[in-house]
Amino acid sequence: MKLNANAPRWIHWRRNLARCARPPLSRNTTLNARWRNIIAASALPPLVLYDNVPGGAGLVSRLENETMLRACLETARQRVSGACGCGDDTSCYGCLRSFRNQFAHQYLQRRPVFQYLEFILSIWQQKDFA
Repeated sequence: MKLNANAPRWIHWRRNLARCARPPLSRNTTLNARWRNIIAASALPPLVLYDNVPGGAGLVSRLENETMLRACLETARQRVSGACGCGDDTSCYGCLRSFRNQFAHQYLQRRPVFQYLEFILSIWQQKDFA
């Protein structure tokens, strides 16, 4: 799977993973995410999750638990699965859009986020059964 972290459709995806992953942790969180710069354009961009408050709120430490991390990724995948009814190349308030990211609504596409999560979870399943 070829992904480019600098492509416009990926610009705000990192925040949307954090937004999608919130329900297993709590309703309102300060979880945020950033891409880590990579050199290889074909490599899967690493994503760094962090608490967005000084000293942290303990949310990222909860994601050290493999079961919780997987639940967050699966919740995020479900949120962008298409059940909301929007098109693959767009987004809505049911999947990716929020008041905080309204400046980026034109770039937010549900399909690339879903594909990224599918890829991560498929690797995870292969690891489980290897």
